[in-house]
Amino acid sequence: MGPDKDSSTPPKNQDTRGTPVTPGTFETKACRRRARRPRSRACLLKGCERVFRPQQPLTRYCSEACREQARRWREWKARRRYRQSADGKQKRQAQSRRYRERRKAEPERKTAALSGARVIPIKFFFVLPSLRSGQGL
Repeated sequence: MGPDKDSSTPPKNQDTRGTPVTPGTFETKACRRRARRPRSRACLLKGCERVFRPQQPLTRYCSEACREQARRWREWKARRRYRQSADGKQKRQAQSRRYRERRKAEPERKTAALSGARVIPIKFFFVLPSLRSGQGL
């Protein structure tokens, strides 16, 4: 059965807060109430731990700088965890092997480049025609 359309008494067990007047406030006949906000909490960044009032319920850090620093720490931790796994160790060994091979090949390239004589063509040096014939200054 639906609500009675002609009822002059307010329905029982219904929300009687009213309608929002401004964002975050509700107005009723009895009082004006502010919307709930998350309680104060400590920043979760180790070393900061400042008490702050979050704007969003799931905010964990007091500032953008703390959030960025925590993100960098999580990335560092993930890299470390990966490098300790079997796949990470294998990939790191391959990197080191390639690096050692490059270092070994480096002196060979340098000596090959130095062994050839460098020839400077005569056209490289530019001589003014007036100075050549002695008519200049």
